[in-house]
Parts: sequence; C-alpha cells; structure tokens
Amino acid sequence: MSDLAGRLGRKLTWWRRGCGHRDAAVQVFLEETDPEVTAELLPHILSCPECGSEFEAVRAVWTRSAEILEPIEQDGQLPADASERLKSLARDELKSLRLLRRARKRSAFGLKYVIGGAAAILLIILTALFIPSRFSRNVFQERTSSDKGFAVFQPWNLTRQRPVVFRWQSLAQADHYELEILDLGLETVFSQGGITSAQYSLPEEVFFRLHKGRTYFWKVKAHLKGGQSLESEFGKFILPEL
Repeated sequence: MSDLAGRLGRKLTWWRRGCGHRDAAVQVFLEETDPEVTAELLPHILSCPECGSEFEAVRAVWTRSAEILEPIEQDGQLPADASERLKSLARDELKSLRLLRRARKRSAFGLKYVIGGAAAILLIILTALFIPSRFSRNVFQERTSSDKGFAVFQPWNLTRQRPVVFRWQSLAQADHYELEILDLGLETVFSQGGITSAQYSLPEEVFFRLHKGRTYFWKVKAHLKGGQSLESEFGKFILPEL
C-alpha cells in the first residue's frame, strides 16, 4: 500500500508541476527541431497526456489559422494593426480551448480535451501571419518585389550557421538597407542600418544576447535612392541551444 501511495504521490506532484516538454510539442509540430531530436521527442509526446494535449491544441489552432486570419485581411493584405488584433484573437482562441477542456467535450478537431498555453496559441497565430501565401515556403522563396514587400531568404526556422547570416532580395534602386529583429511580441530586439549589400552577418555579442530555442522574426527596410523606402516580407528563425 505504501508503494502505491508513493507512486500516486509522485504522479500528483508531476501534474502540479506540469511537464517541462510542452514547448517541445509546439516545436515538433512546427518542424523546428532536427530529425534526430524529433525522433527522441515523439515517443514522449505520444505517451505524455499533457504534451499530447498541447500538440493537439497546436494542431487545432494551426488548422484554423487561415480562417482566423481571413476576417482581418483587406484585399489580400494585413492592416497596420494586424499584430494587436491577432493577439486579441489569440486570447479568444485560448478561452475557447479552455472551455473545451473544462467541459471535457470533443471538438470538431477530435480533441479529447485541450490544454492550450497562451504562448503556444500566440506562436501559432503569429507564425501563420508571417509565412506568406498560406504557409507555403516555396512560394515565399520564389517571390520577387510585390505590394507585400520584397523577399527574404535566410535564415528560416532552426539555423546552426555561425555566424548567422541574413540574406534577402537585392534591389537595384536601394541605397542602403536596415535590418530589424523582433521577438514574439513584435518588439524590436536588434536593428542595424546603413547596410550596403543584401546580406548581413549577426555580430557575436548580439547572437549571445538572443534566447536560444526561441522564435524570432526579422525584416528588412530598403532605403531607395529617391528618398522612399520599401519593407520586406517577414522571415523567422530559431537559434539552437548551445
């Protein structure tokens, strides 16, 4: 009996603390982990109720991403206040998922119950925003200048290159470029102006300031010779754990 009580106690302690791999479930779904890491994590995700539910919650929101974004698009473009409206939508999605969990009802996506973290939901919706043409990377790389901005090429997803080199579409009419790196809250964490070529190597001191394993977005502003400016599309990247 004491052995059973001990096992139950350890189980309750695990549930109170929560599993430390829930963020990994999000990264595996977004294919942001190396194949060998994915192979190691998948058995855990499939056997852990908390990680499994997080994975299902991520999949449910990802499935709905196009539907979520559609009401705020205007002629195929996102308005200036898109990020704030997406954050509001993320909160609404989280409330909806929590209600499903409490009611223990199956959703339209076949969830037994949902454990949805606010960070995970926001990550999925913001990722959906910044992967052009409804999440098609091939189209993203093949684009040239358009009304949505010129193309960025690398880094994308997990990048192990050192130093980290940013590359984007070169514009003949550009006098110089300005690179900006943003966090998940769309706050600028680094910017560099006066770049005269279509690439930039991230300084080592900046590399060590950025959080490893966290998703960042980046964009470039081209300052044209006529005094005007043009912004690129967004890219995203993750630095590996050291």
